[in-house]
Formats: sequence, structure tokens, C-alpha cells
Amino acid sequence: MAASFVGAVLLSSCGEEHRSYVPNLTDARKTPTMTTTDVSTLISDSGFIRYHITTRRWDIYDDSVHPMWVFPDGLQLENYDLAMRPAATLVCDSATYYSDKRLWRLDGHIVMVNVKRDTFLTQQLFWDQRSAEVYSDSFVHIVRQPHIIEGYGFISDQTMSAYTVRRPTAIIPLN
Repeated sequence: MAASFVGAVLLSSCGEEHRSYVPNLTDARKTPTMTTTDVSTLISDSGFIRYHITTRRWDIYDDSVHPMWVFPDGLQLENYDLAMRPAATLVCDSATYYSDKRLWRLDGHIVMVNVKRDTFLTQQLFWDQRSAEVYSDSFVHIVRQPHIIEGYGFISDQTMSAYTVRRPTAIIPLN
């Protein structure tokens, strides 16, 4: 009897694999397909490390109508030159990357320092990777020796080294 029981168990375990599916109780387009926490990653281009990204949380929405990456707790980005020296930095309170449009949207308290050491402070910023432009319609405060430039909106190349303030409100000389 014990041999027939063991045989039945062995035969039943050799049968077809049983799979179960747990349905998503929420809208799959509004639920992240992946969430990663405490991220620190390096991004290379042509064999050279170009960027270091750190964030507390990274949500990826691949099934959304507009696939996107969301960084709800902010993002820190450091850009390196070919000698691996920090060249530019960016910090923001939150960020969204729309992968189908190749468009970044940064929000909150944004501080960006370009390779010329100019510092940009604003509340919202867009980086369109297709057109290689960075722009904003928000108030911007730029510290560029020997001046502080303030205005509403700007457009720049993606290195932030050739920019135009759209509606300047002040140019203040520094001592």
C-alpha cells in the first residue's frame, strides 16, 4: 500500500505543470511594471562612463499609454568628462522620462551646474533628447560670473552652455 502511495505521488509530480495567475486588481497602465529603490547606476556612451544617476525610487510604466520612467523622490545626475572628472551636475525633486518621446520633465527645486560652472535654479525644466534642447517657461535664476540673470523661460542646447533667457527681468552685477 505504501509503495502504491509513493508511486501515485511520483506520477502526479511528473504530470503537467500547474500554473496560477493572480490578476492585477488595478489598471495595468497605471501600475509600475518595475519599481527599484536606492538606485545608483552608471551610464556609458561609446565605452566611456558619461553619467552617474542616483535616486531613492525609480518606477517604470511600460504598459502605460505613454511609457515612462518616474522618479518621484527626485534625481541626482552627475556628468563626467572623458577623464572621469565631474563636468556638470543636476538635482531635482522629481523627474519623469517619456521614453516614446525621448523627453525628460524635471520638477520641484531644480539646481543645475553646467561645464562652465554657471548655476541654474528653476522649478520646471524639459530636456528634449530628439532636438537636443533644454527649455523652461518657469522663472529661472542663473548665476554666471560676473552677473546674476533672472527671467521667465529659457532655451538652451543640451550642454547648457549656449542659452537664451526669453523674458529677462534682471541682470545683476556681482562684486
